[in-house]
Amino acid sequence: MFLALYVFVFIFRVPRVIFQGETFIWVQISIYGLLGVSGAFLFRHTFSMGFQNWRTAPLKSILWLLGTYVGSILVIQIASLPAYMMGVEAPQNDPNVLLAIQMLGIPFSILILGLAGPVVEEVIYRGFLIAKGKIPLWVCVILSSSLFALAHLHGLSLVDFVGILPHFAAALVYGIVYASTGNITLPLIIHIMNNTVAVILLARI
Repeated sequence: MFLALYVFVFIFRVPRVIFQGETFIWVQISIYGLLGVSGAFLFRHTFSMGFQNWRTAPLKSILWLLGTYVGSILVIQIASLPAYMMGVEAPQNDPNVLLAIQMLGIPFSILILGLAGPVVEEVIYRGFLIAKGKIPLWVCVILSSSLFALAHLHGLSLVDFVGILPHFAAALVYGIVYASTGNITLPLIIHIMNNTVAVILLARI
């Protein structure tokens, strides 16, 4: 039900058939908050294992965190080169994000977009899609990274596909780190940092 609700509202955006404009955005905001809380509850054991790693091996966890941060920056810059070479500015987020920030204000935007959003996405794209089983982990990582990138696709032009390459690159790093350590808090912390900074910067526009 958790996954179905996410796909229903944020991938296919079915509520837009009924709700328009700010009402639709309020629906998304409300469900994002609900999914953030329920995701943290449903995957509480996964998060608990991650926090346990911090208690038992704090230095190792810090090094992994720094490596994840630096690695994600490097691969994002490399993945941004095609857009730069094409002379276009790669789209970064849904246009409704700026409107949502204006509606919520910075504090609530950080809570919903900066905190709840990353929790939801890490639960789905890392915690749910990357799991030991019959499918090799490396296949799970590539699949989850591809789906994460496609979730940020807002059109079907070449520019739109080029624009999601940085999302794919970042998700690839997050997925590799999670598959290697089993600690979902590592990509989650970086994801929260990135989203929070983006919210603050967009709020100044």
